[in-house]
Amino acid sequence: MADWGLSSCYHEITHEHQGHESQPTFYHYRNKDKFYHIDYFFYNKDKIKAFDIGQFHDWISLSDHMPVLLDIDDF
Repeated sequence: MADWGLSSCYHEITHEHQGHESQPTFYHYRNKDKFYHIDYFFYNKDKIKAFDIGQFHDWISLSDHMPVLLDIDDF
């Protein structure tokens, strides 16, 4: 991805290493104790304006995946 000028938006914003993410994007069987970070955006790091992941208590009744929101400056 880097060869194409793309990088993980989450990792650019948080400066965390891949595999050591502190914010889950998925809760297996909607179980708060079985969480993983498995959803990603890849984009040009210079155009990332904001990045956010929905919170468990706000979204778990709707899905086991949390919304991943990306705001870009592309125009």
